[in-house]
Amino acid sequence: MDTNITNENPHACSFTELSIRYNPHLCVKSCRRILFEWIEYNMPLSAELGATGWNRKNRMLTPMQVSIIYRFLGEP
Repeated sequence: MDTNITNENPHACSFTELSIRYNPHLCVKSCRRILFEWIEYNMPLSAELGATGWNRKNRMLTPMQVSIIYRFLGEP
C-alpha cells in the first residue's frame, strides 16, 4: 500500500485509510470521527466535497475528493 500520496497524483482511497493517515496515533473509530468533524466544521470543504457527490455514508473517496481534502487540510 502506497502511503506517500501527494497532491500531484492523488489516489482513490477509503475514508478510513485517509483518516488514519491524519491521526495515526488514534484508534480507527476515533480517526474516522475526527476527520468527519473536521469536514463538518469546515463549511467550504464540506460544500466542495458535497458538490462532488460525497456524503457521510460514502466509504471510498475519489482522487478528486482526496485532492480537495488535501487542499483544505494539508497533506497528512
